[in-house]
Amino acid sequence: MSKKKKGFFRVSLCLILFLLALGVEAAAKWDLDFKNADLHDVLRALAELEKVNMIIDPAVQGRVTIHLKQLTFAECLNILAAEFGFQVEKSNGVYRVYYDPLRSIKIEAGEHGLSVDLKDAPLELVLAELSKATATNIIYPPEVKERVSLTMYQVGLPELLTILADRTGYELEKDGEFYFLKKSPLREGFYLLWENDLLSLDLTNVPLQELARELTAQTPATVVVDRTLQASVSVFFRNLPLEAGLQLLCRTNNLSLSKEGPQLYRIVGNDEDFQVIFNNNLLSVEANNVEVTRILDKIARVAGIDLLYDQEVRGRITVKFVDLPLERGLQLMLESNNFILERKSGYFYVRWNRNPNIKIVHDEETGLFTLDIINSSLNDVLIELARRADQDIIIYSHVNHNINKISIRGVTFTEALDYVLQGTIYTYKYANGVYVVGDGTNLRPETIDLIESRFYTLNYTNAEYVFNNLPVNLPRTNIVVFKEQNGFLVNGSSQLHKYFQEYLAALDRPDNMIRTEVIRLQHIKAEEALKLIPSSIPKQDLMVLTEANAIAATGTNEQIKRVRNYLEKIDLKNPLILFDVMVVQLSKSLGRNYGLTELGAAPGQSEPGTVLSWGGDSLKSLVAETIFPGSTAAQLVKARLEAMVKDGKAQLWANPQITTLNGSRAEFNVSTRYPRTVVVTTAVPAGGEGQETQTQTRLIEVVTGIKISILPWVSADKDITLEIKPTITESVPDTLAGGEGNPIPATSERSTESTVRVKEGDPVVIGGLIQRQESVTRNKIPILGDLPLIGGLFSNTAVNQEESEFVVIITPYILSGEYAEEESKVSTTDIMEEYSAEFQKVIP
Repeated sequence: MSKKKKGFFRVSLCLILFLLALGVEAAAKWDLDFKNADLHDVLRALAELEKVNMIIDPAVQGRVTIHLKQLTFAECLNILAAEFGFQVEKSNGVYRVYYDPLRSIKIEAGEHGLSVDLKDAPLELVLAELSKATATNIIYPPEVKERVSLTMYQVGLPELLTILADRTGYELEKDGEFYFLKKSPLREGFYLLWENDLLSLDLTNVPLQELARELTAQTPATVVVDRTLQASVSVFFRNLPLEAGLQLLCRTNNLSLSKEGPQLYRIVGNDEDFQVIFNNNLLSVEANNVEVTRILDKIARVAGIDLLYDQEVRGRITVKFVDLPLERGLQLMLESNNFILERKSGYFYVRWNRNPNIKIVHDEETGLFTLDIINSSLNDVLIELARRADQDIIIYSHVNHNINKISIRGVTFTEALDYVLQGTIYTYKYANGVYVVGDGTNLRPETIDLIESRFYTLNYTNAEYVFNNLPVNLPRTNIVVFKEQNGFLVNGSSQLHKYFQEYLAALDRPDNMIRTEVIRLQHIKAEEALKLIPSSIPKQDLMVLTEANAIAATGTNEQIKRVRNYLEKIDLKNPLILFDVMVVQLSKSLGRNYGLTELGAAPGQSEPGTVLSWGGDSLKSLVAETIFPGSTAAQLVKARLEAMVKDGKAQLWANPQITTLNGSRAEFNVSTRYPRTVVVTTAVPAGGEGQETQTQTRLIEVVTGIKISILPWVSADKDITLEIKPTITESVPDTLAGGEGNPIPATSERSTESTVRVKEGDPVVIGGLIQRQESVTRNKIPILGDLPLIGGLFSNTAVNQEESEFVVIITPYILSGEYAEEESKVSTTDIMEEYSAEFQKVIP
């Protein structure tokens, strides 16, 4: 680069920096390239580029074909103004574009006459300028609205005014120094008079278009005729109100009149093959195989609405309905024929529905959408939704989903997107005026902009607890737990973050703080209480503290409260039960003597030489009635047995008092243990093919005695249910031989098992445990009794048979607990006193 260029570059750079330092911003330059474009559209595009406000006069018209490079906004505007002859003013930051009416009028007065150049100039202004240029009085009617285009050179004023009058339908009259322009009289067969707000017509075969112009010019109303209606009319009436006269005109010429505004009337042809009625804002339509556009056009006319439709709206339809609201009637007619009605700002738009399963309606006034979708592709729905909202959208290729059914009303565009994408892995993002739709859960190269990472720290709740209870709409693969920070790293779409924030807001609260509480138990064991915890309470958060008889619960306040409440319900004060147990033996014996002395028959016996002695009586003989648990008979049995024991008529084997908790088993055991040696011979394999015997002496323990097992339950009404199992074991004569003739010890066991329910203090009597034993006793005279053959003469042999019955009496008392009495003083003495009268009857 040359030094000159380098110096120029430095100067330019310094100048730019200086301007930037001063806050001066260089004007932006634009390229303009338009071909046959509307002038209004070009001006609006320039205003949008420059970001300015612009008001354009409707009179500014034209088609633009232009190609400009790198011009500022002001330069472009000046070029267009010079080309199309409009003016530009800027006031309070607003550009106003308008035509100067006088620019279309050029009048020059010379020695040889007037030269004029008129381009669509208002006749009213032309006459005013002529009057000013020639200092001549020109009078014209106030309703002059015509426009003229004319170019003439060196012409006099009278000739020029005559030409203007002929071109615009006026007559020129001169009265002294005054020129008068008057409306030309109507031609023959065309009579119209508007006077005192009444209309009079006398028409014979007058073109309808011509009549409409005259009615608009001479009456306060505006009367228009469809451009396609080429008809001539004939009518005669006098002094009718305007609307009544127009109705009469139309009826007599097979036409229809539609009032579309306070002073706006439209004359249309009469459609005989279908009918449209609009009255009191209610629409009625009846048509049979009629082109839909004809029906739409007529509805627009009679209802006074703007109704547009695209080129695909074609076809014949059949429809009939009566007195429906306008918009509802249009929807019913169009949707039943596969068309869609859209409400735009100030008008209705009709288009063909390419997919009948997708019905999306957009109300431009409210900006809300109505969606009715059945079994359609998500891509098609998104495209149609964006088209209705006039929004730019990008849908990635991996978006592949089918919508089963959606029916919602009155939602915004973003709400509609949320509903459509709900339940899918897809999300959207809005950037630079474009919506982008893609995968919001799985990380893909093309959707990296849709996924963001955020770290969430918990203030109260444990992060692992929150993670373990994640709902199904929050994918675990997108959430990473940081135990040390008690937080999460979440990767996903904005919608996923929204769901996660709502989830944390519901959980991360002070009342959900994870803590540990020790719950002490007063009555039951902690190990047993843990077994009773139901499955609805997670046991992994509970720990037994054996030494303290407590349970440590870890969780939220609500979870710990559930555990505490449950333990309070089951940690009841367990009743303490006292069992007064009596085991009594009743015996009787039968003796036979042989040998030296033979006794006489005992009393009550028919057989001599025998003696019968009683040490007691049987249980059945004590009470004549059946002995039910807790009955009076049971009380009497207990009292009599106690008396018999006291008198020595019965043997008391055991009388323990056993105490146990409700639901816990109590056992009583009085036994005798004595060892016996037994020689046992067994065969073992020898070193060769045979066997050899091996003799061992073993010590065997023989146990005899009484064992009673009791399992109680106390009910709420203080009934006591007892499972009772008494067992009595005694030794019997050895019957099995062991090694070397040593007998093997044998025992006899008698037991019973029963379940009864009694009240506190009521005895339970268990009998029927009978034992029979026989013993032989030989007495002899010394020396003589041992002599052979005659020794029996000097000896005495006694054979004794003994039969014993064991009676077990169990009396339960509740000593403590929820069901116990405040003071329990029940004793056997009280029972003896209560039944003393009965004792005197049965005890001699």
